[in-house]
Amino acid sequence: MVGLMSNPWQELRNRIQNHPKLDDADRAEILELVEAAESHHHHGLGEIAREIGDSVRRFEASHPQFTETADKILNYLSRMGI
Repeated sequence: MVGLMSNPWQELRNRIQNHPKLDDADRAEILELVEAAESHHHHGLGEIAREIGDSVRRFEASHPQFTETADKILNYLSRMGI
């Protein structure tokens, strides 16, 4: 978790980029949402967080470990107030 504290956005991007079970389309969609969340910070973050949550739930059945990791990251960002 130390890596997340220093740069949670980069850690999230790295995990998504390196996840072996995501296809290119899924990976691109999630990375786009991460970029939007990072660039908007507090502006419209609620909508972005819902979109990320929706995407994560779609992968939950076939990607349980990814879903768990993404959920932890989202909770961490939420606790940071982002």
